[in-house]
This record gives sequence, C-alpha cells and structure tokens, in this order.
Amino acid sequence: MVGKEWFMMTQYLTLAIYDVADDKRRNKLVKVMEYYGLRVQESAFEAMLTINQCSRMIDRALDCLDLEVDSFRVYVIRNEKDVKTYGIGDIERDDCYVI
Repeated sequence: MVGKEWFMMTQYLTLAIYDVADDKRRNKLVKVMEYYGLRVQESAFEAMLTINQCSRMIDRALDCLDLEVDSFRVYVIRNEKDVKTYGIGDIERDDCYVI
C-alpha cells in the first residue's frame, strides 16, 4: 500500500488534554477518551490513532463540551521518538501492525 492509503492507516501517538468546568460534561468526555486511549494525567490521555480515528475522537469529544467555557487540545505526534517521559506514569505500548 502506498500514498494516501498508507497515510490514513498509519497510527500516530496522540495526546489529548482538556479543562472542563462542569462535572457532568467532564465525565462524559472522560468516557469518550477512555474508549480511545489511556489516561496518563488527571486531564490528559494518550492514544495510538489513525488520522480517521483521531477525527472521530475529536468529533465525539466536542459533542461533550461547551466551547464557551471548556478547552480541549489534541496533539498528533508523528515521531514518537520525540517524546520523553520522566517519573511515574511511563506506559508501555505494544507495536501495532496493520496487515
């Protein structure tokens, strides 16, 4: 597979962080985020996602938020080797191969 198809199937380390003012909205968002990734901090999740999965995650997350008072940021990290972790909370990731 080459070109666009390969790009769409490649998984990238994705970091999502949020600040949600309301407990009910925050709990809804946490359920969405737990579906896609692992909580690594109180308001931060990491996931290995394709571009399509990331788009779906963002759409579902935005349905939980009031953008007048909440914030939600997503970082797609194309080279996982650029990420350095220190201290507690280091997580092991399995390599994922799509055949």
